Amino acid sequence: MPSNEQAPGSLLGSLEQDYTQQAQASAAKETAALHEILKETLPETTPVYARSIFTSLLLLLVGGLLLSIGLGVFQVALHNGSFSSGEITVVIISLGLGGLMLYGSYKIIRYWKTPLFTLSLAGVQFRGCETLTPWAQVDNYLVNVTTYYGFITIAAQVSFDLTPGKPFEWPAKKPHGLKYKPKKNQVFAAAVGLSPSSKKVANLIGQYRAQSYALDRLAELGQA
Repeated sequence: MPSNEQAPGSLLGSLEQDYTQQAQASAAKETAALHEILKETLPETTPVYARSIFTSLLLLLVGGLLLSIGLGVFQVALHNGSFSSGEITVVIISLGLGGLMLYGSYKIIRYWKTPLFTLSLAGVQFRGCETLTPWAQVDNYLVNVTTYYGFITIAAQVSFDLTPGKPFEWPAKKPHGLKYKPKKNQVFAAAVGLSPSSKKVANLIGQYRAQSYALDRLAELGQA
């Protein structure tokens, strides 16, 4: 009789133990999967910054050399008191190309710290954006990814408020945007890296979002 009275309690205890073991196993499995996500190496900005610095310095050096050649030929011709057609051609081409390269160097230096410039260096053009949805937080940036007539557009906003409980609103200031034109940036892309496909960009954003989720979920599980 006592054993019969204890049976329901023993059964309940056994069920609780089984449930606890299953929950622990499930949590361990989820934790392992989340850690695997965090093991994936995401593209870093440092190599791209280094490449942009190298490119800007190369343009600066070659541009300065061309300007020096153009000015040198101009001074020699001016000293001789006459300009031949060849000298005029050399001066115009040297000054034109030199000035263009210096301008390109200036643009790269100016933009290499712009949000998501890692992607812009790979063949992306900047454009202004109005209101964009959906959005996601990537590092310290608010990022949106949309497709439009075969192009993939990424917009990044560095000034935003994600206060808990406060409804999200886009800031009045337009965010910086990046628009992919796959076959129209090859000249620029060749200098600093290959132009990525829309699939590659989508995968990149997906990786950032997955790792962001993994970190948040591990914090919830007390495994951060």
